[in-house]
Amino acid sequence: MAIKNMTLDRLSDRLVEVFSNAAMTAEYNEEGHHSICFGWDGSGLSPLSRAAYLDAFGKEMVAQAEEVARAIVEDRQQRFEQSAYKGYTMLADEHVMNGQPAPVAGSFVWALDSGLKCEGGLPHAISNMEYMVYERENSDEKELKPRLVKVTRVFTLSEEDFDPISEQKSAEVLEGIVKQLTEGDYGSASDDVTDEECSTFGDYGKLVEWKQRTFYTLGVAIACGDRWYIVDTEGYSYSRYILVPLTWNTMFEKVLTAIRERNNERNRQEQERQEREYKDRLEAYRKKCEKWEHLMEPIASYTKAREEANHVLYEADQKLRGIYGKERKKALEKEKKAFDQAQRKEQNVRKKNILAMVQTAFPGVKFSLKVHHGWGGDWELTWWDGPTEEEFAEKTDLDIFVTYHDCFDGMTDSSYTTKEEHTDFAMKFMGGTAGDIRISREMSEAKKAELTEKLKAIVPDIVDDEPYDFEGKAEEVAQHFGRFERELFGHYNYREYAQTIVHRIFCHTSFVEQTETPTVPPTGTDGDETTTENNNSKSSTTMAKKNMTQNESANTVNNQAIASIKVAEDSVPMTAENYFAGLPEVQFSTYKTKRGDTAPQIIGFGGEDDPRWKTHKDAGHKYVSASYRRDLNGNKVYILLFGVRYMDVAKALAGAYNTADVDAWRRAEDACMAIYEQAQRDGKARWEEKKQQWAEKKAERQAAKTAEEQAKKCYTKEDVAAMLKNVLAGGDVPEDIKRLLAA
Repeated sequence: MAIKNMTLDRLSDRLVEVFSNAAMTAEYNEEGHHSICFGWDGSGLSPLSRAAYLDAFGKEMVAQAEEVARAIVEDRQQRFEQSAYKGYTMLADEHVMNGQPAPVAGSFVWALDSGLKCEGGLPHAISNMEYMVYERENSDEKELKPRLVKVTRVFTLSEEDFDPISEQKSAEVLEGIVKQLTEGDYGSASDDVTDEECSTFGDYGKLVEWKQRTFYTLGVAIACGDRWYIVDTEGYSYSRYILVPLTWNTMFEKVLTAIRERNNERNRQEQERQEREYKDRLEAYRKKCEKWEHLMEPIASYTKAREEANHVLYEADQKLRGIYGKERKKALEKEKKAFDQAQRKEQNVRKKNILAMVQTAFPGVKFSLKVHHGWGGDWELTWWDGPTEEEFAEKTDLDIFVTYHDCFDGMTDSSYTTKEEHTDFAMKFMGGTAGDIRISREMSEAKKAELTEKLKAIVPDIVDDEPYDFEGKAEEVAQHFGRFERELFGHYNYREYAQTIVHRIFCHTSFVEQTETPTVPPTGTDGDETTTENNNSKSSTTMAKKNMTQNESANTVNNQAIASIKVAEDSVPMTAENYFAGLPEVQFSTYKTKRGDTAPQIIGFGGEDDPRWKTHKDAGHKYVSASYRRDLNGNKVYILLFGVRYMDVAKALAGAYNTADVDAWRRAEDACMAIYEQAQRDGKARWEEKKQQWAEKKAERQAAKTAEEQAKKCYTKEDVAAMLKNVLAGGDVPEDIKRLLAA
């Protein structure tokens, strides 16, 4: 498709640009149709190859434009051949034929750029040249394009000043020379372009192509005998560019040899340093492994069992080709169950090994370990209160469990995987497929309440859910909690919420109890989540209440309290005097449901013979789930789980249970049941109301549909005759006909 408004002059100018560039000329002469969208013309398809030009502008117009363009290009080339610049290149070529001796002021020479801008003088320039010639991939000396340089002045140096290996000494020598330079000793110039044609850099872009090629570099020569190099400061106060002769590698052989020896020594020292650091890392890694290895269980046998079960499942699956759906699933049920069991056992060993480390490092701290299926890590380790993350990192070595890391490159928006340097420990105890273990420290509700209470003791006029101005109290608060003021209040930002300050106190404070003898971690766990608790010899009710948070109490039980309230079923009737003595105090807490809602719970019943527990179990109340868990020692921890709507009644019930009045228990339970039954009645009423609304809407839709169908009904001649006969006889007009007449 031809480009609109294309004239012969415009097309000729374009072809002049093409024929003046070797790459564009080669593309123009290629076979085939090559075009680009919104290219040089800026609208539609811009042709690149000759075939595309012919399709766009026609054979006759292209031929005329080619003839004009080639004439212009040839004329410009002739002008360039007759330019002063061309004569200067011949002088520089003659200088090369003579072996490139030290130049004189006003002469023209060819020189190679050292590759990088530098302040270090000749050694730095030659180091850059070495990099470009010897070290860069697929490069050689031919790729270094020489510059035509006019030598404005020559500075002669002694051997000592000319050949300093030290870049600092070389820079100092050149600094003295650079201070003597004037504006005519650097930059670029052209004897074929007048000042009126080009006085600024913007004017340079407007020059025709052959005149742009006539500019050469100005520089001063630094010489010593027949050796020399060029300095072009470009107006800066240091040797910005250093250019060396074409025969630089032989002319500066002495300097090159010294640089190579220096670089070799640096490389040797760097290699030795890397080897030392590797040995140090390996030694540190081995010490970590020795520290924890006795607590670990090897995983090889479990991995082998899982692989064998997987192979059996695969073989069985291959035999069921053509069988699908439930029948196929049922046929593989046995093999699938065996594989799942083997896989679960393998995963449990990994969990046990991780927990063995953290529980030994911090006995008594509650840890939760979850499997993380996804990018960014394989495990999520959480603990409540306990050590700070810094303290945790100092006393544990979770990195030895890791084989690889998931990484993300924000520059390329891509992810990749890196492998740990040493993985022997991870291969032996994790199976070699372990990613990062992400850690998180959480604050329990009990600790939050404790810190909030301490904060309010210092600043009693704090209002919840409103920012408070701590100025004047900040230093006192910080000192009371043993923190720096800036840790809690940032850059003097004193207006903060109380919960924000409490969180900052928590983040900077360790709540690890010092124990003389660390506890031994458990032997194993099951499922996707493992929760551990402290269960040391201090088992009195007072110590338990002091050391346990509300969440921790869900899995901790007082053994002495349990033993003291065991009562036979045929014992005396339940009274406050018989039963309340020795019963542990229950606690109100909350938990997260699968939907993410917060629901209440009551924790800490003494056992299955606890009368408070038995009333729920025997009555089978529907508003609460009565169950138990086991702590690390296998003891049952009894717990009541309520629905989300029973937050207030659960609090009241917990308070009633901690009294000696058995009638209060009964009244609280009856109140809960009454609320439950009323909620059931309300729910049924709402459901009936909903059903009535749905029935009415359904009837309305049906009526509308029937009316619409009747309105669209087509009557035959016989139907019309019958209706007229009926109307003449005194009958009524049908409803659909009435609606049509009304419309």
